[in-house]
Amino acid sequence: MLGKLLKHEFYATGRLILPVYVCMVLFTVLHWAATSFMPFPFLASGFGSFIVGLLFFFSILSSFAVTVVLFLLVVHRFYATMFKDEGYLTHTLPISVDSLIWGKLIPAVTWIVVSIVLWIPLMFLLHHSLGNMFGWFWGPWGPWWFPSWRDFFAAFTPDMILELLLFFLGMLAFIITAYSALAIGQMAKRFKILSAVVAYFLINSLFLPLIGSIFWEINRQYSDTLAFLVQGVVFYFVLRYILKNRLNLE
Repeated sequence: MLGKLLKHEFYATGRLILPVYVCMVLFTVLHWAATSFMPFPFLASGFGSFIVGLLFFFSILSSFAVTVVLFLLVVHRFYATMFKDEGYLTHTLPISVDSLIWGKLIPAVTWIVVSIVLWIPLMFLLHHSLGNMFGWFWGPWGPWWFPSWRDFFAAFTPDMILELLLFFLGMLAFIITAYSALAIGQMAKRFKILSAVVAYFLINSLFLPLIGSIFWEINRQYSDTLAFLVQGVVFYFVLRYILKNRLNLE
């Protein structure tokens, strides 16, 4: 049953985010192609500058749109399908609470990872495009904020791989904490969204520093990450308990 739920969730979320991915890739590649292959006299003309500037604007805009859509996928969709009208159908499915949680969690994490994987090469293309347009300025300053491909792959040391693994687990913990805050907020009789925001703020301002201070004495380098992971595990069971025993659908 989890497989069917994942298939439905990927289909529902993919319809929303895939067009945004296409726009982000299309505008960034077109901007790179324009600055790389169009003759300089055309680029220096008013019309050429307008076209290149427009492509740059839409490539940046689509990148921000991905962030907005990811927020909708991670937060809004979970709330709408679990605690709003659609929740009545969701919670009548012959499936365990754990499967419901992972059926939302896996697609959310997958789309975040896909977004990061897409964003990295597109930012390299954008970096190259800006170098073509403003080489007199970008040459000295570009590498300062964005590395070359060689520097980027050279950074993949065992420590970096460990950092990426911890980042991935931390991302899971972040989403679980957000889901838990939404679950806590839905138990309120009024102002459910506000209650969820307050719950998320209190979790991260009280619980997280407390656990972090404990891990600080054990491993200072990864104390924050470890604390975040423990927080994710704890609030996974909080979320599980609320969905199973304290559900309060609107």
